[in-house]
Amino acid sequence: MGTSSAFVLDANLGLTVGDAPWVGFLAAAGIVAEPSTDLVAIDGELARHDADIGFVPAADYHRFADDPAYRGLAIATSSRTGEPVQPAVLVVRVDDPATTTADLEGATLGYVNTSCSSSWFAPALLTHQRGRRVGEFFTPVLVPPWQPQIDAVVDGRTRATTVLEDVWAADPRNTTTTRIVDRVNGLAPPVVVARDTVDADLAAAIVDQLLAWTPPPGAIYGPFVEWDPRFVEVFFAMLASLPPDP
Repeated sequence: MGTSSAFVLDANLGLTVGDAPWVGFLAAAGIVAEPSTDLVAIDGELARHDADIGFVPAADYHRFADDPAYRGLAIATSSRTGEPVQPAVLVVRVDDPATTTADLEGATLGYVNTSCSSSWFAPALLTHQRGRRVGEFFTPVLVPPWQPQIDAVVDGRTRATTVLEDVWAADPRNTTTTRIVDRVNGLAPPVVVARDTVDADLAAAIVDQLLAWTPPPGAIYGPFVEWDPRFVEVFFAMLASLPPDP
């Protein structure tokens, strides 16, 4: 392995690599963290094997999970249940007449990016039940992640969005300003993966650091647990049912 290891991570996922004790750990381990919200760039680095470590949405990992160069190290958990599984909910404004996904054909849908398990792949699974791709059924509109997705629905910038139920339930105001019209159970939280350039000792140190990390108050995800491929089996089977990208 070279003098340093590149650690690409989705900055929307809340891993505080810029705070102690992460800064000290990364420096001592020779790891350079590269947080970004550009999932296309992150995907490219992983696909080219330019990154040694990654923290990405589970749906993103599904795209290269068969690459033998990468293996799972850890997975995040639900901030409410502590389990490595989460539901997503399709929400509209409280005064919207829609009661099911079918009522929203042609509606604007707020989404974060096309790698997002909750805002992109969850509605893709809902529209697939109706024989349509998400971009054919809805009119996708880019919005900032998490509570701002819901705020975009409330203020009318988009008619609907699909968001982690953990996020929706975190603010009691959401129960009075929005309604849940559908849900997708069984989503897997984000995963930390390592390339074959990461030896066993470094991988173990990274896992120890992840398991010891306490998410800050209000974090989207709960603590990490050590990787087990069974944690993503159900979600990956759901994703495998979708048609390939056009």
